Amino acid sequence: MYAERLLAGLLILATITCGAQTSRETEPPCDEQRNNRVEISDADATILGFAIGHASMKDVQAKLGSAKLQRVSSAEESDEAICYVSPTDGTVLIFYSGAMGGWTDITHFALWSRAAMYPHRSQCTASELVSQTSQQLAVSDSASRRSRYRK
Repeated sequence: MYAERLLAGLLILATITCGAQTSRETEPPCDEQRNNRVEISDADATILGFAIGHASMKDVQAKLGSAKLQRVSSAEESDEAICYVSPTDGTVLIFYSGAMGGWTDITHFALWSRAAMYPHRSQCTASELVSQTSQQLAVSDSASRRSRYRK
């Protein structure tokens, strides 16, 4: 009885782990050239008016308030970050700067919801400008800038 259960369990495990995730017919050939490119718009790289590669960490602090600059890791050339938390909905917005931005310009940002539970939330500076709608504001800010440039 025990041997039959063990054999059945092993067969099920082998079927699950050995089966391909996709069928061979739907897999693309490895040497096939593709033109699948993702275009990133200005709106994708902007939040609250801060554009990656154009705004500095000082610009962020001037608008959102003074925040402690922290190293992301103990590695010598690791990125630096400043973070802000919404006092109303717990959203966290982190701005990063690294070698590509000379440790002064924003190189990327992250937006965390309260549910995502950013692990260092207690170290973030409170800002009324940060909220769940921060990304929507970024898109509308970007659209208004583009319409000004077209005039």
